Amino acid sequence: MTGFMVLTVPLWVVFAHFIGDFVLQSNRLGVGKSKSNFLLLQHIAIVTACLLPFGLWFALANGACHFVTDYVTSRMTSKLWFIDVKPFEMYPGTFTVKLDEKKRHNFFVVIGADQVLHYIVYAVTWRLLV
Repeated sequence: MTGFMVLTVPLWVVFAHFIGDFVLQSNRLGVGKSKSNFLLLQHIAIVTACLLPFGLWFALANGACHFVTDYVTSRMTSKLWFIDVKPFEMYPGTFTVKLDEKKRHNFFVVIGADQVLHYIVYAVTWRLLV
C-alpha cells in the first residue's frame, strides 16, 4: 500500500452515525433542517451526542463538519424532491401525484454523496483525534 494513506473507521462509529443521522431523526427534523438552522442544529446535537462515546473532541469536530455538510446537502435535496402532489380540481379532495425520474436520481446521488462525505470526515478525524 505504498503511496496510499489507509483510512479506517470502526464499525461502531458507522453504527452510531446511522442511529443519529437516521433512526433518531424525526420527520420534522428531516424535512425542516433544509429551511431552518434551528432544526439543523437540533439534528446536529443528536448526531454529536451519538458520537460522544468515541471522545468529546471527536464528537465535536464531527458535529461541526456534519453541520456544514448537511447545511449544503439538505438544501440541495429540498430542491430535488421528486414527488409533486397537486390538488385534482375535477374531483375536490383528490390529488394528482407526479414523479420526476431525473430529480429522483439526483436526489439519491446527493444523499449518497452526503453519506460518503460523513464517512470521509469520520476516517480523517478518527486518525487525527482518537
